[in-house]
Amino acid sequence: MTRERWDSIPFLEWVDPERTGQVVERIHQVVAKVGTSDHELGLLYELAKGLHGGAETQGYVVELGSWCGSSACALGMAVRDAELAFPVVAVDYYGGCDEQDTGWRECTFPYIAAREAYHEMGLAWDHVIQVISLTNRFGEIWDKPTRLLFIDSSHTYWVTSREIEQYVPHVVEGGWVVFHDYEWHESPECAPAINDWLGTVADWDTAQYRGDECTLAVHIRRNGAN
Repeated sequence: MTRERWDSIPFLEWVDPERTGQVVERIHQVVAKVGTSDHELGLLYELAKGLHGGAETQGYVVELGSWCGSSACALGMAVRDAELAFPVVAVDYYGGCDEQDTGWRECTFPYIAAREAYHEMGLAWDHVIQVISLTNRFGEIWDKPTRLLFIDSSHTYWVTSREIEQYVPHVVEGGWVVFHDYEWHESPECAPAINDWLGTVADWDTAQYRGDECTLAVHIRRNGAN
């Protein structure tokens, strides 16, 4: 099957298309199962690199749901390329995201596959920290400034709402929250949880951008900042 070009769907405006395209291709060479679209990989790379605004040096990149590691690799390569001080914190339980989730992953030992990908791409530890934990449990202790939050875990209403409640307050002014599987037919509970949250922040000057059929990116501007 021929893959659709990563830049076939515009997102704002691709800032560094040559390098972003190279990153997407590198991920396909290394990661056994790529769990996000090429468009989303490119989007995550450019956002994490600070190419679309935000304070790129003022906080961590946090990923909730990593599977075999493709999205964390995109984020980690951005952190490495930009020589940023804060690494990517990739959180996944690898078998469900909390006690209320009954789903399971169609991949044998995906945490090992993800770990191997991080090592092969030279991202482990310095640029990507793998955390094997329930996202809501890790959220109980997470209190660090976050400049990019990528939510891609179990996509149930309860889990998504809980992750928003725990992690979004730590997103810095000008940071980004990116949701995977927004309005996707296989994750019908995800969009209602996100929409309920968006309804509570209507007085913020918060911009929303749609990517492919799965992606919603929200630029956090609580105080109406440019």
